[in-house]
Amino acid sequence: MSNPQNDVRANSGQSEVDVSQCLRAELLLKYAGQYVGCNLDGARILASGIDEVAMEQRLVELGIDPSQVVGEYILPSEITSFLG
Repeated sequence: MSNPQNDVRANSGQSEVDVSQCLRAELLLKYAGQYVGCNLDGARILASGIDEVAMEQRLVELGIDPSQVVGEYILPSEITSFLG
């Protein structure tokens, strides 16, 4: 059993989901304003670029089929507003 005094979630009022979203936002900050290509489960960023074409070119250079990647634009305002 955990000690409530040592439980970060108990002391901060944040849930595990909130913490993981914050950590993800901090990791994505360096990709703000870029297109990223993630593996199909979204766990890893495989390539990035200033636009979708550049991101896909990088995937091809890495030997990764762009059709096997989930592409997404990282909107800077969403990341910075979440980190507040």
